Amino acid sequence: MAAYSENQRQKDPKYRLDTPFGKVTIRTTKTPKAKITDATQVLNFVKANWNPHVQDEVIKRTEKVGITDLKPFINIAKGKVFDEDGEMIPGVEVVPAGVESSTVKPTPITEVL
Repeated sequence: MAAYSENQRQKDPKYRLDTPFGKVTIRTTKTPKAKITDATQVLNFVKANWNPHVQDEVIKRTEKVGITDLKPFINIAKGKVFDEDGEMIPGVEVVPAGVESSTVKPTPITEVL
């Protein structure tokens, strides 16, 4: 829909498209903007060429523990989670067996009513 709208916009600069799902908007950038196309190359360049103080400002570092990665190193007993050394791990909740959960996935609309 965006490509159609852009094509029509070339023919008529005032063209607008309203659909039952919303309006298609087209914006023109007023100033040049940088867009990262290969994050690995940019990261390697910054690490190799910029000083550590500036690197700390522009490189985002996130730490996250994934439950899938954690599973081989934990044991569950008496409703609590323990590591291999028997230390209780805080911040982990045990969901008892037999608990049902449900997820609702919206159905895509294929036709206009």
